[in-house]
Parts: sequence; C-alpha cells; structure tokens
Amino acid sequence: MHIGRKSIFCLRAYLYGVSWKNPTLSNPLFMNDFQRWITKEYKITTTQSWADIIHFFCDDEQHALEQFFIDFENFITSLDNS
Repeated sequence: MHIGRKSIFCLRAYLYGVSWKNPTLSNPLFMNDFQRWITKEYKITTTQSWADIIHFFCDDEQHALEQFFIDFENFITSLDNS
C-alpha cells in the first residue's frame, strides 16, 4: 500500500478513503471497535480519532505510524483472546 509519506494521518486518510470509495471493503470492526479499544488503552475520554490519540503519545507522525501497527496487533490479539 502506498500512503505518500510515513504518517499516521496519511494512513487514516487512506483507510477512510478506501472505506468511502468501496463500502464493501470497509470493516465496521476496525472503524468502531478499534476506536473504542484505543480510547480505553490510552485512557482517553475525548472524542479524538484513533490517529490523533496515538499521535499525541508519540514523537512525530512516523513514530505514530509505527505505533499504530503495534497497537493494531495488540487489538487483534485482544479479539483472539476474548
């Protein structure tokens, strides 16, 4: 996948673009459950997006992108364990 530059916000735009362009490819699990998981994991009570939350706790957009994949793997693992 090509998102332009190593940025969590480019990834977010890509994922939402794919979801908007082809709703059959969108996954409500990711869009809703991952958002809830991130807010719980980071103990955030605001309405910020998952990308904004991850970015807030990282040094820059590239680090936040790398952290996304760690968090997403942990999210998937949590689903397997439930």
